[in-house]
Amino acid sequence: MKVYVEPIGGLCNRMRVIASAYQLIRPQGGKLVVKWTANEELNCPAKALFSLPRDIRVVDVKGGDNLAEKLVYYRLRLGYRHRVGNNQVMNAKQAGNLIPQDKTYYETCETFHKDSRDVDCSIFTPAPELETLAREKIGKITQGGQHPVIGLHIRRTDHSVSIRQSPTELFCRVLEARLKENPDTRFYLATDDGSLRKFFSHTYNRDAEIVFFNDSKALGRDTPAGIKAAFVELLTLSMTRRIYGSCGSSYTDMAAAMGGIPLDYVTADAMDGILGKL
Repeated sequence: MKVYVEPIGGLCNRMRVIASAYQLIRPQGGKLVVKWTANEELNCPAKALFSLPRDIRVVDVKGGDNLAEKLVYYRLRLGYRHRVGNNQVMNAKQAGNLIPQDKTYYETCETFHKDSRDVDCSIFTPAPELETLAREKIGKITQGGQHPVIGLHIRRTDHSVSIRQSPTELFCRVLEARLKENPDTRFYLATDDGSLRKFFSHTYNRDAEIVFFNDSKALGRDTPAGIKAAFVELLTLSMTRRIYGSCGSSYTDMAAAMGGIPLDYVTADAMDGILGKL
């Protein structure tokens, strides 16, 4: 059995597609072929970020190179019989998990699991140099275990659901409640909005460094450096004790899944439950 997938969208959407497909075909002895396109949404080859199990073959393609794209297309086209698009995947899994079929090519940002929380994300082995950066950051924050570290993920830019349902003031309330519970607590903030870094630093880091950030200045996803910085940020977030994340963000979900740590979505409806746990 051989299944082909072309995961589309951002980093975590792509990772979830790969992990979901592999998890569902592995019990049948299936092999997975992944077409990974570096483009304006994610301009970095997969091999620069992580490695995968040996029975997953990744074909890295640079978007915009029409000749290379065509060569990869025709080479892969020899191996599959059917092609399934994103809407078809969405519709097919309404009744339950969609089991990928042999010699079929799926182009999607959707997981094959009906519930994406069921996806096992342990198949990704981070590039050693990127994992080292994340562990060094966590070590700096904890200062040898003196400080528990809580993760915050605030998604902004073009993500209207997160902006509307997970406003910044709610994250501030959570942070302040956690500090009141334990003044030694420190926070790692992952965000795609540079102005939020400045806001949290100015608001909470006046007397001591309470909120920490990714050291990279590259926030864009259109360069390899920006994508690598985003992946290091994801790894660092996954190494915290708990994540308070943005509603509707696959990045929040992926960080919690990779770290096997508790996750709360910061929304107005959830605040009583979140604060009640403290």
